[in-house]
Amino acid sequence: MTARDPIKLRDAPTRFLNTAWLRLMDLKGSDAKAVETLSHPGPGMLAYYRRQVIAAGRGGQEARAQEDISALAEKMIASFRELGASGQIIGHGIYSWAGLRQPIPLELWPDLRFDFEANNASDDDQDGPAGSQGDIVARIVAWLTQHRPENGKAPKKMLAADARAEFGSGYTERAFNEAYKRSTNAGEDARGK
Repeated sequence: MTARDPIKLRDAPTRFLNTAWLRLMDLKGSDAKAVETLSHPGPGMLAYYRRQVIAAGRGGQEARAQEDISALAEKMIASFRELGASGQIIGHGIYSWAGLRQPIPLELWPDLRFDFEANNASDDDQDGPAGSQGDIVARIVAWLTQHRPENGKAPKKMLAADARAEFGSGYTERAFNEAYKRSTNAGEDARGK
């Protein structure tokens, strides 16, 4: 593929995630429902509670089917982000501050939120610390503060996986890393006093 052969974001899952895409279409029943699922994944809290119900041996076939769809969509979005972050695909967009069309920097890919239906991707951090990114960081800090005593000295990767399940599409690696740093510093400050 060359720069002369652009692909719309809506068509990207078919082109770059074809095996997973076919599975998602099969689970959802249509192309349109699969695109909607990728564009608007369910809230993280819903997935968290569904996983708790399944782990407890309840929820039945419907809950397991929804969990399969949710897990597949999460994996597909993560794979698509990795394709961009590694430079295997190049995305272009309008940089909101300058209003100019330009390539998306590799370091922004892990935090992009994709709306495949609307052919749009956005970076949560565009709003700055006072915007949605700052809000999610504060929420993750609060969550880490509550959950860290339960897990003792839980590894950062384990906490990240739990936070991803908790916050769903609101979760970004950048927000988690910042929240982890803040919560670790706050814990050290509390022990030091």
